[in-house]
Amino acid sequence: MFDFRRNRFFRKEVKPNILQRFVIQMVSTRVPKHISIIMDGNRRWANNQNRTPTSGHDAGCGKLIECFNWMMFMRIKEVTYYCFSVENFKRKQHEVDGLMEIFIQLFDLMLDEM
Repeated sequence: MFDFRRNRFFRKEVKPNILQRFVIQMVSTRVPKHISIIMDGNRRWANNQNRTPTSGHDAGCGKLIECFNWMMFMRIKEVTYYCFSVENFKRKQHEVDGLMEIFIQLFDLMLDEM
């Protein structure tokens, strides 16, 4: 039988990330009916990683899906995502087009899942 007391892995100090802390807090209290998320910083993240803005938006979309899955798991009934402001239309046309394509793919995926 596996001896948990002897395994050092289980003695490491655990520092949950912000999403994990959020979930831990939620399961220890009442679950909200609605959560809002403001998407911001994907382009800055991509720039800091020496990547294209589109790759940052793709990565942000992946995190959006991850959050959505967590919220479905937690049985949160309503989720609001603020992903695009009117100010974003001032960006280069190819970046706006890329964002719109990501939204279309995301909505298609969500509709297929419902």
